[in-house]
Amino acid sequence: MRERVFEGLSIREIADLLIEYWRALRRLYAEAFERPERYTLLGTPGIFSLHMLFPSIYARCARRGIIDEEEMLRTLSHLLEETPEHPQPEFRGPITLDFWSKEHGPAIALSTSLKTIRSLYLGLSKKIQLVEERLSPRAL
Repeated sequence: MRERVFEGLSIREIADLLIEYWRALRRLYAEAFERPERYTLLGTPGIFSLHMLFPSIYARCARRGIIDEEEMLRTLSHLLEETPEHPQPEFRGPITLDFWSKEHGPAIALSTSLKTIRSLYLGLSKKIQLVEERLSPRAL
């Protein structure tokens, strides 16, 4: 990773953080991990977009001074909130298992196009930002 947020960390430390991050995601979307054939979360759209989201989640936790699985889960849980002000309609409701469903999910969560995956990442990131701004405008 070439992200500045990880400067000074060893590869091992980053790997350990990634493990905690994916454990938090597993807790948030347990069924997607138990039945990956039904969801895109562990397919190309989910893996790529969520890996892109990792530096942002790490940075948000670092700003609060707590970088562990629980804090990552707390931050990722913002995806389950309503964000009616989100500029993309697909992200206004909670990002539940239905969002990641291969049968019911929106096109943005199904596409394997790198351009669409980037839009997926940006939408997820914006959603977390909107929730955090609503909860604590001065914390950012």
